[in-house]
Amino acid sequence: MARFEPVVAIGNKTLTWVEQCPLVMGVVAGPGGVAPAVRDGADILDLGRASGAFVREVRHTNPGVPLAVDVAGGTPDLADLLYDTDGSTERDLAALAAESGAAVVCSAGTAERMRAPAQVFISPGWRQDVGTLRRGRELAEDWPVLLTVSHGDSGPDAIAAAALAATAGVRIVRTDRVTETRRTVDMIASIAGTRQPARVRRALA
Repeated sequence: MARFEPVVAIGNKTLTWVEQCPLVMGVVAGPGGVAPAVRDGADILDLGRASGAFVREVRHTNPGVPLAVDVAGGTPDLADLLYDTDGSTERDLAALAAESGAAVVCSAGTAERMRAPAQVFISPGWRQDVGTLRRGRELAEDWPVLLTVSHGDSGPDAIAAAALAATAGVRIVRTDRVTETRRTVDMIASIAGTRQPARVRRALA
């Protein structure tokens, strides 16, 4: 398993990170989803193709939380992390990164061709299926990976995928099930000894 630095730079923000304890990116469907995602433990908010007004509002109410946006929404200058589910070229992403100072999410092939002073995260795909999860695990050996572990999937599937991501060394897990994902990656980190458990229970003989 690859060894990484204990911090992750996302745009102009720096978040602490330890091996086997990835950051949780909460997918926010609309204004009503922001507060619950932050409350339930999201380290990053994925606002998708949000309007500029919405991104600014979230930035104002949550100044310490990095924001991710899909560049197709037209608000890359307001984000800390940029991605494009439609597939931008490496030249497009390099230009956006240079202009905004944000980190970018792209494929491994695009990252190898990019020539930009940006933090890059690799995504094996935006769907949660067996093939994507396996590819994410393989990529995490050499790259800082962002892996979607749940986007409309069932609870058990989301938990299993989050556990796989945490043990594989994935940097960021993207999910619309923040509560289950947060608990799972924290539990894996506690078992691995990279995080102090919230509670310690001693069995009595």
